[in-house]
Amino acid sequence: MRGSLRDDFTCYFSGLMKMDAKKFIWIIILGKPWCILAYSIIFGMIK
Repeated sequence: MRGSLRDDFTCYFSGLMKMDAKKFIWIIILGKPWCILAYSIIFGMIK
């Protein structure tokens, strides 16, 4: 999934699961840097 689509899905899923805002924020804070790093490594290898 691309970045914005995954973020939209996360928002949608959190609404379905009655996830509180604190848990949602922690998921975004802890998950986003790893996704950015993975994208940088993967797309950095493509030339």
